[in-house]
Amino acid sequence: MGAPGVSDMLTATLKTQGLVEQIRDIQEIRAGLIPTLSAGMRATIGVMVGHVVKNKLRGQVLNRRTGTLIRSVTASQEIRESDRGVRGSFGTNLDYGIRHEEGYTGPINVPARKVRAHVVREHVRNYRGRAVTVREHTVAQHIVRAHTAQVVVAARHYLRDGFREKLDEGLERFKRALRILVDTGKPPTQAELRGKI
Repeated sequence: MGAPGVSDMLTATLKTQGLVEQIRDIQEIRAGLIPTLSAGMRATIGVMVGHVVKNKLRGQVLNRRTGTLIRSVTASQEIRESDRGVRGSFGTNLDYGIRHEEGYTGPINVPARKVRAHVVREHVRNYRGRAVTVREHTVAQHIVRAHTAQVVVAARHYLRDGFREKLDEGLERFKRALRILVDTGKPPTQAELRGKI
């Protein structure tokens, strides 16, 4: 066997057709990644807040009384963006809402307030020679002075449970957001991320 000739050498051809366009596409996707994740975060938190308000605070965990706690459960207006990702939050700023979530044992301050009590008194009267039981209804009002009460509030994780129950759906919203970014090269709008997953 003789020395290898030119025809026996291994050759490789690097095809760069379309490579420049692919690099541009990757750069556009990278530039749109954080805004896309922010849009996904807003949509996901919106779904979680809606779930907590609609289900957890209307019978599954706590029963609605005045609606104050329901109105207080909101998403943070600020989505914090960094090179490592995005952070968003939702919750309540009401003391008793936090106590229900975390549980609490200890003193609480009870403000002074007016209390109306419906009082029913029964007595027997003589009416035309017969004994008749008469019920009298009156409304009594008194003031309860401000005081401190000792309470035990069991933890009812309406926020955590709502988060856990909607986590898979939230991850699907992030996937939808990323698919839109890859397909269109632009971050999705909130309208594109709404609806059933």
